Amino acid sequence: MDPHFSQFANRLRPSAIRAVTKAVHGKKLISLAGGMPHPGTFPAAELRSLAAEILERQPVEALQYGQTQGYGPMIDEAIRYLAGRGIAGLKPENVLICSGSQQALDIAARIFIDPGDAVLTDTPGYTGAMSAFEHLGARLIGIPVLEDGPDLERTEAILKRERPKFFYVTPNFANPSGVLMSQAKRRALYDLAHRYDLWILEDDAYGELYFSEVSPAEVVPVKTFDTDGRVIYLTTFSKTIAPGLRVAVIAAPAEFISAVELTKQTADMFTGVLPQMLACEFIRQGHFAKRLPGLRQLYQEKRDALDGALRQHLPDARWIRPKGGFFIWLQLAGGIDAQELFKQAMEAGVAFIPGAGFCLDGGGRSEARLSYSREPLDVLARGAQVIGNIAAKSYAQNLR
Repeated sequence: MDPHFSQFANRLRPSAIRAVTKAVHGKKLISLAGGMPHPGTFPAAELRSLAAEILERQPVEALQYGQTQGYGPMIDEAIRYLAGRGIAGLKPENVLICSGSQQALDIAARIFIDPGDAVLTDTPGYTGAMSAFEHLGARLIGIPVLEDGPDLERTEAILKRERPKFFYVTPNFANPSGVLMSQAKRRALYDLAHRYDLWILEDDAYGELYFSEVSPAEVVPVKTFDTDGRVIYLTTFSKTIAPGLRVAVIAAPAEFISAVELTKQTADMFTGVLPQMLACEFIRQGHFAKRLPGLRQLYQEKRDALDGALRQHLPDARWIRPKGGFFIWLQLAGGIDAQELFKQAMEAGVAFIPGAGFCLDGGGRSEARLSYSREPLDVLARGAQVIGNIAAKSYAQNLR
C-alpha cells in the first residue's frame, strides 16, 4: 500500500465473497457462491409500472436531492411493516433508510468503534460485517454458532472480563451457517445484554424467507424484546424485492439514528429517492406481501434440491439443514482442504465460497458456504455432484 494512505486504507482487505463473485462474473460456471436472489423473482413489470406512475405524478420529488433520514412516506411504510414483524412503538425519529444494509453496518461500525475496541460476532459469520468492523481497527471476538444460535455461556464468560462495544448477530438463517436462533435464546441474549450493558446489532436480511417447517413466531426479531433501547435492528429489501434498489432500514433509539444521519451525510448525503419511492409503493400497494409465499416456496425447493444432492454425493459431510434463507454451511469430511477443493471445483466449472473467510482464529479450513438461491434445481444437483466427485478423490488421497 502507498505510505501516503491512511491507517484505515492500509487495513483494507478484499471480501472473500466479493472476490469469488467477481471471479465468477460473466463466466459460464455453476455458481453456488454469491447469495444472490434468483433473477426470475425480480418484479420488473410491477416496478416498471410504478416507476412510470411516480415519474408522471412526482417527477421533481423523485429526481431531486432527498433527506438524509429518508423519504418520509417510506419511513412511515417501514414503521408499519416493522410493526407487523413485532417491532411496535416506533416513531419516525427511530427509523432511517440506508443504501443497503451493508451501508448500515459500515455506519454503525463508525459510530461505535475506535481502534482496539472489542466487538463480539458470530463465527462463522458474515464477512461483510467482519470487514466493516476490522477495517476500523476493531478486535473481533468470535462467539461459536451452535445449532440454536450463539453460545451464550461463552458470551457471558467473555462479558465478565471484557467490555465489547456491541454483539453483531444474525438470528434468522444466519449467513453463512443457515442457523435459526431459537426464541428462548433470543430472549436470553437480550437479558444477557441488559445485565452487562451490551448493545446488540441485529442483522435480519432473511427473516421473511422462512420455509414450511418454521412458523412466523419463530422469526420474530430480538428487537421485539428491547425495552431499554439497546438493540439496533437492520433489515433490507434486497433479498425480497431486488438488490438493485439498495433500500434498507435501520430501527434504533432516536439518539443513535441522529448519529447515523450525521455519519451518512459525510458518505452519500441521502439514499436515492426514486428507489425509496418504488419500494414504498410496492409495499403500500400490497405487491410485497403477495409475493412472499411464492419466494418462500421457491427457495425451499432450491434448498431441498441442494440438500438432497449433497446427501447423495457427499454422504460423509455434515451440515445443518437450513429452515430458511439462502445458504448451507458444509463441513467436509476427512480433513479436506476447502481452498484446494475450491480451486479444483472452479476448474471443473463450479464455484462456492471456502469457509476460512467466514471464521476467526484460523477456522473454516475444511468448511464451505454453498448458496442455493440463484441456480435452477437441476444445476444445483450437478454442482453438488461435481463437488462430491472432487471431494471423494481428495478424501481417497488423504487416506494414502
